[in-house]
Amino acid sequence: MMHESPEKIQALKDRWLLDHAFGLMRPALIEALHALQDGDRNWFEYLRDVPYSSEIDDGRDLRGVDFSSIRGMGLRYMRDGFLDLRDADFFRTHLEYSNLYRVHLEYANLYSAHLDGAHLRNTHLRGAVIEYVSLQGAKLHVIDLRGFDLCSVKHLDSVDLSAVRLNDALVNRDQFRQPDGSYRTYNEVLAREEHARALKTGEPSRTVIRLFEQARDTYLTLKNNFTGSGKYADASWASVKEKEMEKLLLLHQIRQGSFKGWHAFHKRCEYFGYIFFNALFQYGENPWRLLWWAMAVILTCAVIYPITGISVPVSQGGNAAMAYSGAQNLSEIGHVLLNSLYLSVITFTTVGYGDVLPVGLLSHIAAASEALSGIFFFGIFVFTLGRRVSAR
Repeated sequence: MMHESPEKIQALKDRWLLDHAFGLMRPALIEALHALQDGDRNWFEYLRDVPYSSEIDDGRDLRGVDFSSIRGMGLRYMRDGFLDLRDADFFRTHLEYSNLYRVHLEYANLYSAHLDGAHLRNTHLRGAVIEYVSLQGAKLHVIDLRGFDLCSVKHLDSVDLSAVRLNDALVNRDQFRQPDGSYRTYNEVLAREEHARALKTGEPSRTVIRLFEQARDTYLTLKNNFTGSGKYADASWASVKEKEMEKLLLLHQIRQGSFKGWHAFHKRCEYFGYIFFNALFQYGENPWRLLWWAMAVILTCAVIYPITGISVPVSQGGNAAMAYSGAQNLSEIGHVLLNSLYLSVITFTTVGYGDVLPVGLLSHIAAASEALSGIFFFGIFVFTLGRRVSAR
């Protein structure tokens, strides 16, 4: 129900007050809260005559209630002075735009409750049933969801998770699918929006650094959760996203002059390192991409070698030079390229039989570069593949 206008949201909040000057609450709400605290499953019967309640078919309408400001009225409160709604039955209740700051909802039944746009800062939820809860646009600040199964919770893609304790909570990547089809947390959405604004205006922004830090930390938490629950594909996605946030964070720190002297040069090299390793193998999460790069290097060098020539053995003994310039037709060019491809493969794999050799400065440079690339690629591939296997 996040489509409501600001005026309607304010009206939903104001309907619970009989006297705004003195904060006098509507008696029907107090009766409903007493019934909730007493375990009465029909607590919503007291709300039949409250404005806008007819919009909710079953009458479970507590939209806009400021639970945190309710005091006295014979209600029960915890030692910290906030409302005691432990074990309350909010089954399928509409709590949109309500304020649940520090309210005690331990072991409450929130199954299929609507908490869209609700304020849940420091809300106590230990042991609560939260399956199929809707959280579109809810404010989850400093809230403890450790150990909860959040896989059925709706609209996590629109929630700021940077200040939420998610250790050992169960989530999955599909819950972060945005309307455009991409998989991103809301923290990343906010950070990229500010990133685009900062690039457009050319003005430095401290906000964008804070947002990218929050997005990075959120992905780090998700990565640890996915790994702990055995969802390695999701963990790989979160790891790539974490590195992307680090890269963009570093970009804005460089743009704002956060580093000086040699440190600034080092950070610029680090930034280009992020770009390079993302293109090479997605920060280590896609080692198979290295094989495509290896094929590209081999084929490129195979095309380069015949420019200055290669030396191949002949049946009469000795060697003969082969190059594009000496080929008379397509068949001979094909023969040259096949020998060049063979040279490229044995050079990249550092086998080096010595039967086919590069000729000329350009071919020698290409061969040396290819041999170094082969050593680098194989080392990176074995390291990355081993790290991924050991993580599982």
